[in-house]
Amino acid sequence: MRAACVARPADLAPLPFLARGALWAVPSRVRDLIRTVSGVCLLPCPLRPFRLGACPPTQAELLAFVRRVAADTRLIDSLPLDPEGRTWVRLDGPGGSEAWLIGWPPGAGTGWHDHADSLGAFLTARGELTENSLAARLPTDGWKTLELTDGVDRVRRLPAGRGRSFGRHHVHEVLNESGTEHAVSVHAYYPPLPPDPPLQPDRSGAAPGAGRAPGGLAVSEERPVGIDELLERVRAGYARVAPREAYEAARSGEALLVDIRYAALRERDGLIPGAVVVERNELEWRLDPQGSHRLPEATDHDLRVVVICNEGYASTLAAESLHRLGLHRATDLTGGFQAWRAAGLPVTS
Repeated sequence: MRAACVARPADLAPLPFLARGALWAVPSRVRDLIRTVSGVCLLPCPLRPFRLGACPPTQAELLAFVRRVAADTRLIDSLPLDPEGRTWVRLDGPGGSEAWLIGWPPGAGTGWHDHADSLGAFLTARGELTENSLAARLPTDGWKTLELTDGVDRVRRLPAGRGRSFGRHHVHEVLNESGTEHAVSVHAYYPPLPPDPPLQPDRSGAAPGAGRAPGGLAVSEERPVGIDELLERVRAGYARVAPREAYEAARSGEALLVDIRYAALRERDGLIPGAVVVERNELEWRLDPQGSHRLPEATDHDLRVVVICNEGYASTLAAESLHRLGLHRATDLTGGFQAWRAAGLPVTS
């Protein structure tokens, strides 16, 4: 049984029967009155009402939250979708949790990752997602690759309206295996996953640190801008590089090429020799020189990073995010991988 939520002594004084530890015997109508009078949760965590009390949210509460959000069709419809990469908007989750509305283009995936000490839940609102999860617990640090043997991983198909919750140290990957359709999902985690993801720009155009609408949606305090204007603003802040320039800089050791294309595109079109493959959702964690999950190459803030996506759009926002982390020489490849290949530069299958 979980420990009861903490109540202040002053709240208990008018209710002497609570001091005798008879909390479980209190009728439901009295418990409702207690909550109304005291404003805090006095019940063992499994019985407390949603969003009330000092206890952290449970897996069941996180799953109930993402289910309610997924049912809000207006909110789901408001998420911009991008054929090149995932899009996201942060929401206010229950009990101090973080929550996200995420759009998945065809073929997009997260790669394997560990949620460390966080509980979580997610649910598909549109389309269908696939989750591969591990039955075995892995350490939260120290592993870079993962090879699976038969019978170790578990597969879940999650069409619209289906979701799941999970406990601490959950290891999984989430994929949109459709070749034609986007998917949209809602996620919630407690405690929030470090570092705070709003360090990266919101692909809907809402700036990090912006305010929140009454429903919890992050909104910009400036006038809304379209994605074309946002890209123009971001690109005005640094010099992008052409394929040949990026090739020469990488060959001389002056730049690190970082390929953020999702797995389906890499498998279809091939790889750039010498480029480091980093899933977009891991980019800031892997390249932050101060981060505990950084790549060996991420030694300092003077590192020149050239971000490469498929056609040079998602990479612009990714490079801007790296600037926010202090990587002031970060840039992206004009035209992306397709321009690299068209220029006749090396590609491996």
